[in-house]
Amino acid sequence: MNWKRALPWALLFSLAAHYPLTAQESTEWTVEDILLAESAGSFQISPDGQWVVWVTSRMDKDKGEQISNLWISHLTENHTLQLTRGKATHSNPRWSPDGALLTFQSTRPLPEKKDEGEKRKPASSQLWAMNPSGGEPWPLTRLERSIRAYEWRDTESIVFAAEEDLTHYERTIQSEKDTSRVVEDEAHSPPVACFNSTSRRKRSNGSPATRTGSIN
Repeated sequence: MNWKRALPWALLFSLAAHYPLTAQESTEWTVEDILLAESAGSFQISPDGQWVVWVTSRMDKDKGEQISNLWISHLTENHTLQLTRGKATHSNPRWSPDGALLTFQSTRPLPEKKDEGEKRKPASSQLWAMNPSGGEPWPLTRLERSIRAYEWRDTESIVFAAEEDLTHYERTIQSEKDTSRVVEDEAHSPPVACFNSTSRRKRSNGSPATRTGSIN
């Protein structure tokens, strides 16, 4: 079977199984229904063409913001598995070139790191990896600023772009609790750099990635 032809139908059946409708349900939508409706997107097909990982997003009433989780579906069989749970956001999934790993950006809590100073506070969103068959994800980064974009370089490493960590100037402002902001302060604008990170589990504490070059 040509998986490219089968993809639309496979996704339709997967979503139908995930969002069953009954004849008793009302067809009239309220404003709250629209705001709380769950959506699906960010479909990424595995290198072997057998699986697709995707993201569901919905509004959380308690948090007042959107939360999203990862799902994986087989493209020719009726098999769907939820990969992540909870009230964190999980987005931008990518397959490793050999299909052995999945990476994604997430706001899930990082594991504690005892040697991390109080002055260095990781950003809420980091890059994570996990086995596509399920299991506990592990962090690949521990950056002070969120990643802007990333792609797999090969089966062992990932290249991503992000603003560099806080400068001495910014840390001084932060320590003085100065909340004022200068508009278009180009002199102190953090440069965006290109980094390289390994996908191996030995970096499960989210060790700093290697800087490869400056973008701006």
